Amino acid sequence: AIEKIDKGGFGIIYKAILLGKKTVVFKKMNEDGNEAEINNEITLLKKVCPHPNINSLLGITEDPESKNAIMVLNYANEGNLQNYLRKNWINLIWRKKIKFALD
Repeated sequence: AIEKIDKGGFGIIYKAILLGKKTVVFKKMNEDGNEAEINNEITLLKKVCPHPNINSLLGITEDPESKNAIMVLNYANEGNLQNYLRKNWINLIWRKKIKFALD
């Protein structure tokens, strides 16, 4: 089953079970997505992953209807960093806040 879990600047984010085992995220790019920005995000993920604080890029595929890129990433139980910080910022100690910024 595929479940829509968020909508970001680049497009819609879905959660799914891959091959009946692994929980992943499909990041489907907007119809009007800037190809250069998408390529930049993919290049950046390839450079920094694996990293303990960043979702790993597992692969890239294409939407058969729109032909737009779909990124396949590991699923993060806590959601994305922006939502995590929004919920927990007040409770985080400054050392942790600085670590997030440096990472």
